[in-house]
Amino acid sequence: MPGRTGAGPIRQAEAALQLGLVQTLRLPGPTDIAIWSNIMSAKEIYLHHFAVMAPENVIEKVVEFYGEILGLRPGFRPDFAVPGYWLYSGSHPLIHLTVNNDRSEGTQGYFHHVALHCSNFDEVVDRLDKANVGYRRNDLDSVRLVQLIVRDPAGTPVELTFDK
Repeated sequence: MPGRTGAGPIRQAEAALQLGLVQTLRLPGPTDIAIWSNIMSAKEIYLHHFAVMAPENVIEKVVEFYGEILGLRPGFRPDFAVPGYWLYSGSHPLIHLTVNNDRSEGTQGYFHHVALHCSNFDEVVDRLDKANVGYRRNDLDSVRLVQLIVRDPAGTPVELTFDK
């Protein structure tokens, strides 16, 4: 390959860490050398928000779901021409909800799921169980993560990701 230095993968990963191309160097297993959070830039990209557009009765259920399960709360939302909510995680409007009573149930485009990094695993599992919300658990030991896969009341697939 052009530009290859011949250095082993561990040395390459250590060099990338020193250059600021990655922010975390993990060696959890024999095949996992590094988690490359940023290959071309030292800047990080985070999920700013995701949006759901659905009939009013569905939006109300979505507000309740994220409030009960993740503790997200409605907060300030600009005065748009249509009703809706912005659900906040701390001071950040993470989920944007818009009422559209003409919207029908179904899939649009190729959207697959949204992933949210969470920090209170036992509490979230307890809330899901109490709310009778089904979930699938994936233990990703090689990257020290646990995922809970759920669907919100609007049918949006949501991956709740926790550090192990």
